[in-house]
Amino acid sequence: MVKNRDEHREPVIRAFVALPGETQVEVFARTLPGSGLCVSTQMIISKSRRTMKKTLAILLSILSVGYLIPTTIAIMRGRSNTGSIFVVNLFLGWTLIGWVVALAWSVATDQINSAKQNQQ
Repeated sequence: MVKNRDEHREPVIRAFVALPGETQVEVFARTLPGSGLCVSTQMIISKSRRTMKKTLAILLSILSVGYLIPTTIAIMRGRSNTGSIFVVNLFLGWTLIGWVVALAWSVATDQINSAKQNQQ
């Protein structure tokens, strides 16, 4: 019968390994009866690293919105070729020329809608 559980705990080895970028890895090792050595790790990320990740996420969100401005303009103006503008914006927008073409196309007057309005 075990009276005090703390007396029978196995020794634990704990170490910190510093990695570049202010990241640390905490390593635990302990011996388990009959099964040998058990090792587990835990990643510790500093606050500056977390702040950098949040800033990067916000920046990517803003850039994504900016990237799709021509498509958004086409949707808001009710262009008849919004799908084509979206395809050009999506696949060629990464080049500055493709993005400018999609933007110019989205703000240009819609010839089909102008002709229908003139007939009425």
